[in-house]
Amino acid sequence: MNRLLYVGISMWALLGGVGDVFSQEQSPEKTAESSPAAPTPEIFVGRRAYEEKFMYWGYVKREGEDWGKNTRLVVFRPEVPIPDQKEGPRGRDNNYEYKITGYFSGQKAYEPKSDLLMDVFVLQGYEVISTENDRLPLASIPQWTPAGIRKTVSRGGSSGQSSKSRPVRTLQEDEF
Repeated sequence: MNRLLYVGISMWALLGGVGDVFSQEQSPEKTAESSPAAPTPEIFVGRRAYEEKFMYWGYVKREGEDWGKNTRLVVFRPEVPIPDQKEGPRGRDNNYEYKITGYFSGQKAYEPKSDLLMDVFVLQGYEVISTENDRLPLASIPQWTPAGIRKTVSRGGSSGQSSKSRPVRTLQEDEF
């Protein structure tokens, strides 16, 4: 029994177990050097597109551009509270337009109820621009399924799917 214990401890030490115990704490300088810097936040315009059955937030475009081919359907990875979660019922801000600050993470997320891939936007701040807006021309905004098929998200009506929320899954780079 002692021999087995001795062999186990020896293997652990040889494989680096002792070093790991003492090196788990890193100095702040070493941590700061090894972590990549976050991209510089930019200003965008966001339009909330609430639909009870879907989990995406809405559309984002660069300031000064038209709603169209460069507009992106997004989910947020928030660093601040998401606008409609701060107060009131979910979706109360449908069709509001926001000046939003942040950046695109480079990740894609899959929203199963709409069968769409969307960009992940890191939200760092926002302010309401307007509360009464015309609906967006969805036919001119590209939206993609995981199979690479262009699709238009319909508003209203029943899709025959349950309204229970399912989480939006962020895809790994090798999945898209």
